[in-house]
Amino acid sequence: MYTVTSRIRNIKQPQLGYIPVSALNVVKYSDNNEIKEVNPYYKSIQGMAVDYLTRYMTGTFKQYSVSNVSNGR
Repeated sequence: MYTVTSRIRNIKQPQLGYIPVSALNVVKYSDNNEIKEVNPYYKSIQGMAVDYLTRYMTGTFKQYSVSNVSNGR
């Protein structure tokens, strides 16, 4: 199973991207909470957490995802 970052390195995106920018809408949400900058040291950990939680929530290899977190993979 690939992480998002390693998978992106293996594929080539079309020059103008997959979705034209004109097809997207900007939606602003405001909850009055400020998002703090993440220390570069923790960005890889944050990426892994997002990756594993996404796998867990989508039902993809639940045992695999949880076992990798506990094993440090």
